[in-house]
Amino acid sequence: YLSIDKDALDPAYCLTDWDQGELTVNQICTVIQFLQQHGRVLGIDICGRLPEHTGDVEKLLAARRKNIRSSKMLYDFIERGFARRVIAA
Repeated sequence: YLSIDKDALDPAYCLTDWDQGELTVNQICTVIQFLQQHGRVLGIDICGRLPEHTGDVEKLLAARRKNIRSSKMLYDFIERGFARRVIAA
């Protein structure tokens, strides 16, 4: 089972309410792909919250859009990987 915390992503890809990492979405996808090819991944979850609302609505909306975009990239990649494994089996 793989748990992906979006806190590991660089702030250019996602904003969360914890210390941010420096990974790109592509780097996380590379790790997922490696694990799917060399192991048995039974499930994956993605977590990570938006930063606290500070009253700046535009900043909050921009962070939300960024987070949705990175989540969609990860979900799409994961879905394609699992579909390939099911078809190959």
